[in-house]
Amino acid sequence: MKLTLDTERLKEKREAMGWNKSDAAYEMGIAQNSYVRYENGDRTPTYSVIKNMAITLGTSVDYLTGKSNNDARAEMLVTCNDKKLEYIIESYYDLPEDKKKRLYTYTRKLMNLKKD
Repeated sequence: MKLTLDTERLKEKREAMGWNKSDAAYEMGIAQNSYVRYENGDRTPTYSVIKNMAITLGTSVDYLTGKSNNDARAEMLVTCNDKKLEYIIESYYDLPEDKKKRLYTYTRKLMNLKKD
């Protein structure tokens, strides 16, 4: 599936998050030079990269590709058999933003420890 990224929308959403290009690349888990090339329009990301960008930026693939003017997050459906994970996911939406950020930061640190 070949999609064209709307680079202005990507930049707009990144700036709305308060991120510089380096921050955005880190949060999306992609190399900074790749992110810069995507945002500058020098390189076309794959569908999976655009999907990851949309999830990270809290919007939809359709918005980032100019197919929709609605920048609302696409509904995410998660199913699992792990009751602990299910509890975390369901509880997350009720947390204040500062606690969501702390939980996210903690999870990122745990995932980095797992890689070592």
